[in-house]
Amino acid sequence: MTIDNSESERKSFLTEMTLECASGKRQVRVTDISSGGCYVETIVAVQVGEEVKFDLSHPDGRMVPFSGEVAYHFPGLGFGVKFINLNDEQKAFLFRITGDVIN
Repeated sequence: MTIDNSESERKSFLTEMTLECASGKRQVRVTDISSGGCYVETIVAVQVGEEVKFDLSHPDGRMVPFSGEVAYHFPGLGFGVKFINLNDEQKAFLFRITGDVIN
C-alpha cells in the first residue's frame, strides 16, 4: 500500500475527540494534521471511503466541525482522513495550525 502525503506537510497535533462514523460515536485521538487531512489513532474499524465527522479544538478554544473521508486504514492502529467540503472557518483553522493556505 502506498500513501501519498505529498500534498502537504504533516504537523504534530495531539488531541482527543469524538468521532462519528458508520459504527457510531467513538472517543479517538488525532496525532497529526495537514491542510489535507489528519491521522486518527484508534482501534475502531472503518472502511476506506467511509465518511466521518468530528470537531477539532481551535487554538482559541472554539470547536470547529469537520467532515472527512477515510483515505487509508491500518486495522487495530488507526486511519488517515482526507478533509472534504472545507468552509472558510475550517480553512482558517488549518492555516493557523499548519501555515498552509488552502484554496
